[in-house]
Amino acid sequence: MNIYDKFFALAKEKGVDEVEINVSKSSNLSIQLYHHEIETFNANTDGSVSIRGVYNNKFGTISLSSLTKDNLNYAVDMLINNAKVIEKSEKAELFGGSEHYHKVSTYNKGYEKITIEQKKADLFKLESLIEKGDSRVADVMNVGFEETISENMILNSHGLKLKQKSNYFVFVGGVLLKDENDAQDNYEFFIDNDYSKLDVQKLADKIILGAKEKLGGKPCESQKTKTVLSSDCVTTLISVLINHTSAEKVQKHTSLLEGKLNTKIASNKITISDIPLKRTIFARWFDDEGVATYNKDIIKKGVLQTYIYNMETAKKDGVASTGNGINVGSKIGIGCFALSLKPGKKNLEQLFESVQNGVYITSLAGAHAGINNSSGDFSLQAKGFMIRDGKKSEPLSLITLSGNIMKLFKDVVEIGSDVELKSSGISTPSIVVKSLNISGK
Repeated sequence: MNIYDKFFALAKEKGVDEVEINVSKSSNLSIQLYHHEIETFNANTDGSVSIRGVYNNKFGTISLSSLTKDNLNYAVDMLINNAKVIEKSEKAELFGGSEHYHKVSTYNKGYEKITIEQKKADLFKLESLIEKGDSRVADVMNVGFEETISENMILNSHGLKLKQKSNYFVFVGGVLLKDENDAQDNYEFFIDNDYSKLDVQKLADKIILGAKEKLGGKPCESQKTKTVLSSDCVTTLISVLINHTSAEKVQKHTSLLEGKLNTKIASNKITISDIPLKRTIFARWFDDEGVATYNKDIIKKGVLQTYIYNMETAKKDGVASTGNGINVGSKIGIGCFALSLKPGKKNLEQLFESVQNGVYITSLAGAHAGINNSSGDFSLQAKGFMIRDGKKSEPLSLITLSGNIMKLFKDVVEIGSDVELKSSGISTPSIVVKSLNISGK
């Protein structure tokens, strides 16, 4: 009998009706350079065990670094003690398993063949290319490499056993450019689990170009104008919007989208989907409750199609979970694994041409504090460029972008084709908004 079966047996003996064990293991490698030398080199393995059990119709939870024969009794007793203090009136139930699972691979065996020497060589190459990329380079910063190999397993006393293994790597680099009037930095990254897709020269060029274009940035005249939002900015704003589709927020009456199901909440250009079964490094074929995931439109042509549910919130609304249960510490929260905004057909230059005169915003700061979750109003520090006669023009800095997030998505008039996959798992293109407030001079 393995350690997990022993736990199930002991828990049952002590009166725990159902048990779920979520086991996470990961091995990580991190390399950081500083001025042509390896500043840090860390390799480690981590593990955690999250356990939920039903005792007297209440959930008890406990988190451990590992489950061993020495802590079995302690774990069961703590689980029971935790359940005793829960005051929720709803009857607790664990999920027995979905009828069908659509497995998707997120582990690339070919990556195992890439040696540490190769990774270090490419890291030094990246630093060198950044350094030589422009005569105004004042410093090369945060050149680093990280890789993660992870395994997630869910078992429960109903006989469910699910396991998924993943791997990915990240190269990141930054630069500080200085001229006689200004200094600007820029950071970029590349993330994948297919090493053959890494182009070190391309990454270095992107890092340099991002800083070079910002040099000389100044505030523009305050105005209300057509605005192109970059993929990075759209990612930030979509995260906020989709957070309001959480059934938990709806049930607590804190969602801006309460009562909006099957109604038009955005421009018909907007289709936002959760696509956990698309083969990317962020794919997930079961959520953290063991529910099978599936690809779904959350907003389709501007119409809200569904809220997103875990088991608890689905039970309250009398619907099925959407497979969006996410382990957040000792509780199961709600979230998406792989959000995607459906792209349009125009590239970035064509978006500028369609705008003719306006502003192109490339970065937003302070989203955590600058967006009011109750009203959707926002005021965020921004950087970007003027758009003049259909072309990207002079750089902008020290400006503020303001508006309302619900109105912003209603006012989208174009979607770009320049899709980028972010480290958050969100893939978005740039968008054009009919008008936003820009505060400058």
